[in-house]
Amino acid sequence: MNKNVLHIDILRHGETQKGNIIRGAINDALTDFGWSQMNFVIENQNCQWDRIISSPLIRCENYASSLAKKLDIPISLDNGLKEFNFGDWEGRSIKDIAEQDSNSLSKFWKNPMHFSPPNAESFLKFKDRVLSAWMAISETYTYENILLITHGGVIRIILSHIRGYSIEEFQNINVDLASLLKIRIDVTSVNSNLKQIYIIK
Repeated sequence: MNKNVLHIDILRHGETQKGNIIRGAINDALTDFGWSQMNFVIENQNCQWDRIISSPLIRCENYASSLAKKLDIPISLDNGLKEFNFGDWEGRSIKDIAEQDSNSLSKFWKNPMHFSPPNAESFLKFKDRVLSAWMAISETYTYENILLITHGGVIRIILSHIRGYSIEEFQNINVDLASLLKIRIDVTSVNSNLKQIYIIK
């Protein structure tokens, strides 16, 4: 394995309890099927990770802790990898919000940079904390193989950053439950802005 290339694999959590609701900061656990989804993905990988870094929300952390114990590797939790906090919309269905406040929902989907749900985290702050975590991880663990376990919104922010996407392109990124993204970073350049980043999958 090329030691000049940082390997970061990013896994989204699987299916969660309480069904199809807006879920950001609320701390729902995985369903049994969610565990099975993540196990299936992990068991089909041919990679020796050196450590796991996870969101502290239990739909990520519970699985991450179990896997770290099984693989006998260190785990750390990073608040920067938490999902977007949807404020007053947390725990509600999109249908319910659309029926009560379709105008606000439409504004948020069209341009989250300029409109946030009531009492929600600002999208700019969300983006900044995710990218701060991403940069710290990529610069701290230069010669390790890392598995990140996190959320759909976080993965979309990282992908948008790497690919230079606009907010419109960000909105169109699909990240399936229990999907795995492989990112490779050439760490030989001393200038972080010139490092080559490859998305394998």
